[in-house]
Amino acid sequence: MVTNKQIAEVFKDARQALMNNRFRYICHCISFDRYNLGRVSTVGWYAQRDARNSARAVISERMGSHEHDSLETWLANQNIPGLTYGKLMTMSREMREYRLRWLDSLIKEFSK
Repeated sequence: MVTNKQIAEVFKDARQALMNNRFRYICHCISFDRYNLGRVSTVGWYAQRDARNSARAVISERMGSHEHDSLETWLANQNIPGLTYGKLMTMSREMREYRLRWLDSLIKEFSK
């Protein structure tokens, strides 16, 4: 069984990958596992895989399952006046900061 602490660790690793500009999307950052960073043994990889799957499920659930491909798509579908998908795609710095804040919030929530 995956614990909240393990999920929080996945979100911390995802935040690090996002900060290092390895990937643009949180789910891609989650998929880049600790094994690739040389921070976990092969045996630990299986537990980490389960934690990554749980973290991805949290993201999907919060965004309305597989209804939305990206944070930009989710935001564009929130019917916020003047906020279109096209406009969001030109706001890469702001979207990165938004993702970092979201990860900070998730880390705090799952670290309790």
